[in-house]
Amino acid sequence: MMELYLTAYAKPGKQSKSVSENPAADLSELSNWSLRINQNGDLHVYVHVDQVNDSIIKNLHEAGLSLENSNAKMRVVQGWVNYTLLDIIAEIQGVRHITPPAYAMTNSGSITTEGDAILESDDLRSTLSVTGNGVKIGVISDGVDHWTDVKASPYYDLPNSRKFFIDC
Repeated sequence: MMELYLTAYAKPGKQSKSVSENPAADLSELSNWSLRINQNGDLHVYVHVDQVNDSIIKNLHEAGLSLENSNAKMRVVQGWVNYTLLDIIAEIQGVRHITPPAYAMTNSGSITTEGDAILESDDLRSTLSVTGNGVKIGVISDGVDHWTDVKASPYYDLPNSRKFFIDC
């Protein structure tokens, strides 16, 4: 199963690597926005558990998880584990499932409003791996009376290629 995952998620333009064909391959080249893999094939993971306690942490460590962090309230243990050990980790009593961490990703100008999260635009950009770079935008407004104030602002980050059609 992991073999399929590593092949399916290879970066565009890169030839997918099969671990069985080349066990010495540097697997870190397979890392992408959704999954981090080190050169040895260790995956950065969240292990979601029924309860975070000393027993589950000990069992995960003994099974090969290199612990980074845990959060009892969220019932998650974060760490690195070799892809060959995922099935063993998944079989531990109290483990619910294993996922890649949800990495933070910024795809906006210098200002992000609350509307970005409310409209879930940030999730959409992350899911589709798009930034909006190169997209032409049209805005209908009641005027640009305060344009000079905006342009003088330290937060101004619009491209110089903008065009204004006043009193259309």
